[in-house]
Order: sequence, then structure tokens, then C-alpha cells
Amino acid sequence: MSVQVNTFLESNLEMQQKGTLMFYKGIFSYSIIVELSQHIRNDLPFSPALREKIFSIFIELAQNVSSYSAEQVYTTSIKKNSGIGSFHLLENSQYIYLNTINSSQQDKINNIHKRVAIINTLDRKGLRELKMNFREQAIDAHTNSGNVGLIEVALKSGNIIHTHTASTDKEYISITAKLLKQ
Repeated sequence: MSVQVNTFLESNLEMQQKGTLMFYKGIFSYSIIVELSQHIRNDLPFSPALREKIFSIFIELAQNVSSYSAEQVYTTSIKKNSGIGSFHLLENSQYIYLNTINSSQQDKINNIHKRVAIINTLDRKGLRELKMNFREQAIDAHTNSGNVGLIEVALKSGNIIHTHTASTDKEYISITAKLLKQ
């Protein structure tokens, strides 16, 4: 048992040394997202403007996990399925990193990679045009989502989005946004 505890302790110490500000793994239900977002908005040691950017990016990334994770759990409080995944907020001397990881199907992962590749080629004006295009398509299709979350992440962060995949017994996608500290 002490080996497992030591490994756990070493892993947590390593995360702290890497600049971890917040780490969460579990169900991304509405109430969890609200609670984490309150801490981001009110308790992080950054300017209000920077906290607001972190908050906005967190909401978009967390909603992706909640809605699109292949691992879903029924949450009785809202009578709806919520995705399972992880969120990691880190800092170094220059940047703040927001990362989510969740399981997904390979075709959905491929679509995210394609979408991010397009997003990463666009400047601010191009991102805004793409966002408006997606919103108009959603209105025409009478859907609730314009699928603009990743575009919003790119606009708020001012940087490209990084995606990575990993395979174990499931397929996983990692999405990372980077913000310049100001």
C-alpha cells in the first residue's frame, strides 16, 4: 500500500512543481462546471480581465467534455447525461494553459482535428467570419448549437489550439489552449 501512496504523492508533487493551479477529473455536470467556474472567476491570482478569459475558455472546453465525451453518466440533479473527463489549469512564467481530456470515437476525434486545423489557420477576422457562418447554419438547421466553442477558445486565447490523441483500451482526445499572462 505504501508504494501506491508514494506514487500518488509523487504524482501530485510533480503536478504542483509544473505549476498546476487546478486539476479535476470526473463528471462534467452542470453543477460541477458552475462550481469550478466560480473558483476560476473569483479565486485565481490574476487580473479580472485575465480571469474572465480563463473562465470563458474553461466554459467552452468543459461543455465539450460534458456533451461529447464517449463516457457519459446520468446525473439526477439535472436529469441528463454528463460526460466524464479531466481539466487541468497550469501556469508558467509566461503562459496559462487550459487542458481537457476525454474519451471519444475515432471519427469524432478526426473531425475535431480537422476543425482545429482550419481554426488555427485563421486570423481574428477569419475566426469571427467562421463563427458567424456556423451560427447561421445552426439557425437554418434549427439546432441549439452553432458548434462555435473551439472558435471562441481561439478568439479568447489569441493562440492556436493544440489537440493530441492517445489510445489505450479507448480513444482519448486532449485539447489545450494557451493564454499569455498579462
